[in-house]
Amino acid sequence: MKKSILALMFLLFSGIAFSQTTVTLQDQCNCEVLKGTDVSSSGAITPTGADLGDIYVNTNTGTIYFWDGDSWELTASDNQQLTGFAFDDVTNILSLSLEDGGNVNVDLSSLSDVLADSNTTVTSFDIDGTNTNLVITDSDANSYAVALADLAALINTDNQTLNEVLVQGNDAGGSAITNLANPTAAQDAATKAYVDSVSDDDITGASLDAPSNVLTISEGTTDVTVDLSDLDDSAGVAANASDIATNTTDIGTNATNIATNASDIATNASDITTNTTNISTNATDIADHVAADGDLSSTNEIQNIEEVLTDGNDANGLVLTGLGAPTVASDAATKAYVD
Repeated sequence: MKKSILALMFLLFSGIAFSQTTVTLQDQCNCEVLKGTDVSSSGAITPTGADLGDIYVNTNTGTIYFWDGDSWELTASDNQQLTGFAFDDVTNILSLSLEDGGNVNVDLSSLSDVLADSNTTVTSFDIDGTNTNLVITDSDANSYAVALADLAALINTDNQTLNEVLVQGNDAGGSAITNLANPTAAQDAATKAYVDSVSDDDITGASLDAPSNVLTISEGTTDVTVDLSDLDDSAGVAANASDIATNTTDIGTNATNIATNASDIATNASDITTNTTNISTNATDIADHVAADGDLSSTNEIQNIEEVLTDGNDANGLVLTGLGAPTVASDAATKAYVD
């Protein structure tokens, strides 16, 4: 981050003239600034005796910490990189873009000389001996100090929750997540040490007692029993087997009956064809009879013997039989009666 700030400030102030003004960190934060190498990571509790908000600068790394009342903590924990910047030389506004989104605008108007000198350039920049300020010197030997804490406060403004970070991407890229607390819910992330300490609940054995239908499942030295008696329905199974056998027999019988019905249907079809022919023949005969008879009356052609004899009394060699005994002289008589 230090190199990024240096390169950034080199580009920003190459066309800006500076007055030789030094602003100390103590003046900016109204706090005491300590320095040394005792504090090298957040959470340090020495040196003690600091007031809330005091600043400590590690002279080896340039890292700035603040006293939160209990320990020395980083002034910012967001390690995003700058992805772009732009400087408006009319308004003297510096715009910084952060890698996870968001912009920071810094008004640098107070850094400009009252003289319009377009030939002044930055000739050097460095961190001062206390690792507190960034000191920039121009070609006119003017110097300006920028408090590193102020720069950190301006740049590290994109504080994100873990959820917001995971939305951007949940691949750790092979990096380890360290210093996790023990999980309190089933869906919490856990450390390897925590997982390794959890007892193994694998099933080590299982047995079934057939008379009692009790299933015993072993997990190490712990046994769990399950009564499976309600699942025993041997009588019902036997009844179902009998029904299945009966149904099999009935299916065979039905198959035979279906074959017989198929044969009967074929026979009936033949009979229907024959009946159709006979009906057609009868219809023809009836038509011929009606044509010959002249009418369809079933009684108008019944005749008595007088009507028959009127039509003709020649027996044509036929014998008249079954006569009764004559009662009058004109009655016909049989040969036996005459004899």
